[in-house]
Amino acid sequence: MYSLAPAQTHRSPRSAATAARQEPLGLPTISLAILITSYFYCLPLGRYSLGGVASDFRIYDFTLLFFVAAIALRKRSAIRALTADRSSFHRWCFFLLIIVWASLIVTYGTGGPSRTLLAVLRSYRFTGFLLIAVFIVAIANTPHRWRFLMAVFYTNVCVQAFLVCGQELGIFPHLWPDYWTAGYWIAGNIVPTGTLSPHHKHVGVVMMLGIAMSVAYTSVAPRVAHKVLLIIPLAAMLMAVAVCGARTALLGLAAYVMAYLYVHKRKSVPTLAFVGFGLIVVYVYSPAWLTDPGTSFFVLTE
Repeated sequence: MYSLAPAQTHRSPRSAATAARQEPLGLPTISLAILITSYFYCLPLGRYSLGGVASDFRIYDFTLLFFVAAIALRKRSAIRALTADRSSFHRWCFFLLIIVWASLIVTYGTGGPSRTLLAVLRSYRFTGFLLIAVFIVAIANTPHRWRFLMAVFYTNVCVQAFLVCGQELGIFPHLWPDYWTAGYWIAGNIVPTGTLSPHHKHVGVVMMLGIAMSVAYTSVAPRVAHKVLLIIPLAAMLMAVAVCGARTALLGLAAYVMAYLYVHKRKSVPTLAFVGFGLIVVYVYSPAWLTDPGTSFFVLTE
């Protein structure tokens, strides 16, 4: 007898990958990409005063609110499943949120009503920072969606790296208002931080994430031309670490080198030697703006 069911055909890995790429991302994934992007642009939209307390509002304050109202509430079942799993870190995110919101009561009790707005706003933001990890796992439930969000994150890191480099070269202006940069002058210069934060440590940590992703993308790039193209943003990220002067990032680079040695053993020596030689050549023949003692990198590491 012949079955009326469709015949099962064998799919090659290439056809499976093509089918995965053709899978629609969907509005939740695209909305999540917009939310992730908004966290890279922390410039204040304006400074407002409520009850005698002044505070800034950022674009992610509103994108988070819209995302929760339009997308996250529809994903309640997936979020509950994640938080119910005792082996998942998402469950402990909610316990941490309880501690954060409990601190709001302490802030109100010790600081009085004048600190209420600041406490509520920062607790709201901290809640978003923790919940975005839950949103990613609940929504990016296919490899295609996960790769898309990774590409969005990496692209934003690249934009920030080139923006920091452009600010150091004088191509782009510093975008933060004066009342934010007053405490972030080093050696008579404003530390270039792009739109991430006026504090240089924020930029350094983000660049470390980008450097790790650049190395990973380079290692799996199918063609030499792709690897060469990926080296350009990697160089910009390394330069951004240097000019922002974040010692945390410099220690992170040292940890990266040790981890690379540990993972690749003797195979890593030629690569690291080549990179080290290239850095020496760039330093020796670099223009004055890179080796000038007034730059933040050399002031902080003397």
